[in-house]
Amino acid sequence: MNKHLEYYLVVVHDLYKKLVSILMFVLIKCVLPKAEYVGARILKERFKSSDNMFALAPGASITNYSDMDFRLIKKSDSIGINFFILHDFKPTLYLIETHPNRLGYFKFLDNDDKNDIPILYKGYSSHKKIGLVIKNIIAVPSRLKNFLVIKDGYQRASWPSLPMWQKDSILNLSRSDFLYNGTASILYVVCMSYKLGYKNVILCGFDMGDKYFYCNTGHTSYSFAKQQGLCAVGFANTIYNDEDRKRSIIEMLVYMDNKFKSERGGGVFMFTKDGVLSQHLRSYDSV
Repeated sequence: MNKHLEYYLVVVHDLYKKLVSILMFVLIKCVLPKAEYVGARILKERFKSSDNMFALAPGASITNYSDMDFRLIKKSDSIGINFFILHDFKPTLYLIETHPNRLGYFKFLDNDDKNDIPILYKGYSSHKKIGLVIKNIIAVPSRLKNFLVIKDGYQRASWPSLPMWQKDSILNLSRSDFLYNGTASILYVVCMSYKLGYKNVILCGFDMGDKYFYCNTGHTSYSFAKQQGLCAVGFANTIYNDEDRKRSIIEMLVYMDNKFKSERGGGVFMFTKDGVLSQHLRSYDSV
């Protein structure tokens, strides 16, 4: 394809997605008046208090974290991704994407004591998701204090195929207030952390496997997780057996690690040496 035409199509698609994001938020606001539309600037002003962002995923390796580990994490900013919300630890923020209500995310939240922790909502900027979005919004507990709809600037291409100008526009702190929504939450959080000005991103529980901490029969949330189907074979993250997606994610993480390192003297780290990512990223205790 002609490079000029490709450039034009990418720009038009980007503008279209941002327009859909705005229109979808108007719809969300009609259903849930307390919802807020937030981008990189507001997130940085309200929540950034550290150079470190700990990204917490629900991989089974989280079970091995000690109380001392979580005390260390508590000293910095942290974000609990998707069903990490079933863990006892309370991060700075939670991140959830569009999902079937039968999985019980908001049902669990409605019966828990975490309603004071802001929820970031992403992955809604597609007209195909209108029905799912409305169902999610209706299920948001009335006592949840902060439901933050992220300015979702979804990109159609995978990271390796994006032209360099678009990578820079996505990552540059001084440009768009929208956040990059890739195919995996791990990439979303790393890019978001870059835009918010963090020096280090420390990945926790990103095992890239099909086992989750809440599916351990001894965990306090096991009964709920089993009842909602979160431990069923069909629910397992498909990334763990998709080598192409895994390779794409690793490539971007290595790229971002080098960018954090060269520009800020930091990096993208693994908190523990668990899973395939530990073969490509430095361990946090090694610096």
